[in-house]
Amino acid sequence: MLDEELFLYVPANHRYAGRTSIALKELSEDGFIGIRKGLGIRVAIDGFCREAGFTPQIKFEGEDIPTIAALVSSGLGVTIIPAFQGIRYHQQRNCFATM
Repeated sequence: MLDEELFLYVPANHRYAGRTSIALKELSEDGFIGIRKGLGIRVAIDGFCREAGFTPQIKFEGEDIPTIAALVSSGLGVTIIPAFQGIRYHQQRNCFATM
């Protein structure tokens, strides 16, 4: 179904920044910046969250991965998205990835 590697992106000051892994259920209280509902990746992520025992609290939805990562860098929430070419830029600034 999904053959892309997914990562958790969090703001630099987030309690999980710098961790190399977390249990998905640890995100149950966090606000999410999500991929637009109905897209394949969103369906998969919602399923993973459901299996972990929660429904993500979506604060914003979008389709553009770099924009979603930039919103996370700004501190507006966390997200689970595939790696993208600009990840090094975001890691150096305000965004860290793990999964």
